Amino acid sequence: MKAQLSIPDIIRHSHVSVGSEPGDSSPVHRLDRTRVEIERASVRLPRGAKKVTNEHVFFVLKVYDGSSYHTVEQSWAAFSVLKEDLLLALDAGHACSGICPWLWEDLHHNFDYPTKKVNFRTWLQMRLRRHTKGTIQVFLEHFQELLDSMLNVLRQRHVHCKQFHDVCAVLARFIHVRPPTLLDSPDESLELSLRSTSAPLGNDLVIRRLRASSTSSLTSSPPGGLVRTQVEIVRACVRPEDKRRGGESRVIFVLKVHDGAGSHVVEQSWTAFMQLKQDLLTALAPGHNCDGMCPWLWEDLTNNFDMPRRKVPFFKYIFIRMHWLNKATVQVFLEHFQELLHSLLRLLRERRVHCKQLNEVGTVLATFLHVRPGTLLEARSSIRHSFSFESSSSPLAKHRLDNTRVEIVRASIRLPTGTAKPTNEHVVFVMKVHNGAGYHIVEQSWAAFTQLKEALLMALDPGHACDGVCPWLWEDLHHNFDFPTKKVGLRTWLQMRLRRHTKGTVQVFLEHFQELLDSMLHLLRQRNIQCKQFHDVCAVLASFIQGRPSALSETCSSSSLHHGLRF
Repeated sequence: MKAQLSIPDIIRHSHVSVGSEPGDSSPVHRLDRTRVEIERASVRLPRGAKKVTNEHVFFVLKVYDGSSYHTVEQSWAAFSVLKEDLLLALDAGHACSGICPWLWEDLHHNFDYPTKKVNFRTWLQMRLRRHTKGTIQVFLEHFQELLDSMLNVLRQRHVHCKQFHDVCAVLARFIHVRPPTLLDSPDESLELSLRSTSAPLGNDLVIRRLRASSTSSLTSSPPGGLVRTQVEIVRACVRPEDKRRGGESRVIFVLKVHDGAGSHVVEQSWTAFMQLKQDLLTALAPGHNCDGMCPWLWEDLTNNFDMPRRKVPFFKYIFIRMHWLNKATVQVFLEHFQELLHSLLRLLRERRVHCKQLNEVGTVLATFLHVRPGTLLEARSSIRHSFSFESSSSPLAKHRLDNTRVEIVRASIRLPTGTAKPTNEHVVFVMKVHNGAGYHIVEQSWAAFTQLKEALLMALDPGHACDGVCPWLWEDLHHNFDFPTKKVGLRTWLQMRLRRHTKGTVQVFLEHFQELLDSMLHLLRQRNIQCKQFHDVCAVLASFIQGRPSALSETCSSSSLHHGLRF
């Protein structure tokens, strides 16, 4: 079972940093000649064991280090530990304007999920964590791409950030690369700290960046009113059926809030927790200049607030996806919200910050918990519930998109003669592009929208030094472009997962693409940003809505976006 390499799907940040220095002596030099090949995988089931787990699946790695090589065996479970060690070594939340935030986000979301397209049976076996020949082969190729991409990043990029060097040390230990420079390195102390002080990241579902970073420059005190606050969700109850209320509004969580010597009881509905997420994200003001905790926190809340990470049986997972309200699903979310509140309070108490947005987060949470001392009420500033940035002074956004509005009028399926099954190329969206006094009609296929995503991500040049909106926008496009957030029935959801092009699925994506274009145009019109990559994004979108698909590739190739990135 030898890995066949395809387009990498994990670490896409392999181009050389603008600030690289060829003479920099860093731990990355120990991996400059290293190459890893996963030769095969085997299942070793102990006597008496009937079910195969991650501990029983072993991958045989052939590690080439210059002119010699050695063989290493690592279990599937060891790869999971590798992910935890890499994330811990990156020290999420430290002040860094380089590649670390991009690398953390990429590892966190893509390490456990192969992007290779598989049939429905294999996909279901992967979701159920069945260790069959097919699923093991998929993960063998996935881990091969991961190691190739990681080594490519560590070889080419010279970064002065200590956390990035710690990542190199973790990977070197995993593949047993120990030259004298590594054995004598003071970074050996890192191994002790990683093994002794780290709890498994999977146990802390939502906010995993809780310890104060030694590299952080944040110095002011935590938000008032929450220093001594503790929250316990005592129970959950479901109100009787009420046609005036939605399903989730009927689920009430009873919170006991301990604040110093006293305590009080607060009742909040499931819908109120969803509103809390929106208020927290709004308070973080995505895109503001911040080299501290805010980007990490925003990304974590966006992706993990609504999705409990606790392992549940398959049918319970289906119930959660379908938003069925029963005793089991309510209990899962009760524990999830308990952990969320505990982690948020611990974060706001322990991390010393001067960023105004993180103080706003404390204000929103205090209001949700009904913790309202006078100092907090007086200090609270208005929370922005929509983007209200200054109008763009960029000539690119000003002259091209300031008066542009796009409306997707309809969608149609155009099957060629003799074709029975429609694909993305056969689904065409008709767009009405309003530009000042006039308008024009543009037709773009579903496949063109997929190409638009790739061009936008390429234009953002992931990993470049930017303290503005680019990291937020890249993360949002990367994770949300292909997945509509509209709630649909189980049948429509399955058809979307199976990539069936029915009237229902096409309508869902029509509304999704409409919302995407509206949000992108709103952002590009109003935000005043000098980052060149953000201007390239504007150029890509302008070409798309002008109906010039050939300009997409031309723009990407002519604006310094080819630094080894592969999406």
